[in-house]
Amino acid sequence: MAGLVEIHKPRIWFALLGAVVLLLGLKLGRPLFILAGPPIELNNQPVLLFFNNDEGCECVLPLYARADKAIAAWPLEQRRQVPVQRILLYQRPDLQHRYKVERAPMLVLLDAKGQIVWREWGVASSPTVFNLERMQEKIGLLIAP
Repeated sequence: MAGLVEIHKPRIWFALLGAVVLLLGLKLGRPLFILAGPPIELNNQPVLLFFNNDEGCECVLPLYARADKAIAAWPLEQRRQVPVQRILLYQRPDLQHRYKVERAPMLVLLDAKGQIVWREWGVASSPTVFNLERMQEKIGLLIAP
């Protein structure tokens, strides 16, 4: 039996090395396989990206619904100054990767040049999900003359 293992030892090492290289290639090469969707329209103004989902386990669906309600309740006056773009994670993996969104719901505030100014994950234990007051402070700094 020991002789059989000695004969196949180089093959076993090559197989293990090949598996490691394959896994690393898939992990690191994954962004290369993501198809890009249409670009974010900035129109020379800040934009609030609202990353959310409408699918998932039963434990997170109420969180997504509360996040939708929180953004819908955001005053129309502020919404006109900073448009909200709702992005479903499973439909836009390119944006998920670009803005490093690890989970939903999440808000990402971009300036007029497309740079991230602020981000916040929705918190399940919070009754409001997001700290919209903090977001309005950041927006006020962006649109102030």
